[in-house]
Amino acid sequence: MSDFVTTILIKPLLKLAGFKKNFSSEKGLQRRIRQNQSDRRQTGEPPLKMYKNFNINSRTEMGSKIYTLTPQSGKVDRHILYWHGGAYVSNMSLIHWRFVGYLASELDAAITIPIYPLLPAHTAEDLIPFVMHVYEKLLKEVSPGCLTVMGDSAGGSITMVLAQEAYLRNLPQPASLVMISPWLDATMSDPELKNVDARDPLISISGLKATAELYAGSLHKTHPWVSPIFGSMEGLPPIQLFAGTDEILVIDARNLKAKSKEQDFSIEYHEGEGLLHVWPIMGLPESKKAREQICNFIQKHTAEVSGHKFPYRP
Repeated sequence: MSDFVTTILIKPLLKLAGFKKNFSSEKGLQRRIRQNQSDRRQTGEPPLKMYKNFNINSRTEMGSKIYTLTPQSGKVDRHILYWHGGAYVSNMSLIHWRFVGYLASELDAAITIPIYPLLPAHTAEDLIPFVMHVYEKLLKEVSPGCLTVMGDSAGGSITMVLAQEAYLRNLPQPASLVMISPWLDATMSDPELKNVDARDPLISISGLKATAELYAGSLHKTHPWVSPIFGSMEGLPPIQLFAGTDEILVIDARNLKAKSKEQDFSIEYHEGEGLLHVWPIMGLPESKKAREQICNFIQKHTAEVSGHKFPYRP
């Protein structure tokens, strides 16, 4: 039944809605950027319902808002730093907020969610210094042993860059990384991508190429801030990685898994047959199992803190 829902219903609906059209060319990308800039809902703010179910605090760092979400009970065992996806042009969405709400409830976790600067005004040269500022400040308030860094799509790339930069800067690593359909290679040069492009109902090679041109700014697209697949894999914490066979970024995931065997770092890889981009955060039948696997992985690799009110003070 789950394959039927995804293949027969979800994918055709996504195609009819024109999601891929926004990421199929430079023109489509620019149209998406204009839509986001004019859409009042594209603030990244939590939906009002979240305030009824969670404690939510916010602060501003380097001109960007950062939210911290905790269970209403005040009981917090772990901390997650979550970087949302959206091809560096879209903000935190309702799907993202529902997902982090699930994690907070299931894991008794505090979740820090930066609403990071987006294209076209901000490139990788602006974003990564912000990312590391957030991480370094969080390390002053949260034990790395109870911290997981997680992201989907573009946020998955940010997650990988953060860990690579932490190693280069001699900063403590988080206890674990979770990456969902990460965009790791902005060159879009792997010939295997063409074999998947037609099956992907959400994103395209040409659209991501146009995005990469903007995001790289003055950096080369092989720079690790832009394409972390080309960065150092030394000192990485345990990684959990998800991708679907019907998304073009499955090629990045497979290439990272191959690197883990060559360079001896730990990856727990889950590839969903017939599934699409960021499927674990969606409301698909297959998403439930993936979410359970994410919670189990985080519980396995992170230490609990006090189990009482979290010591973090925004």
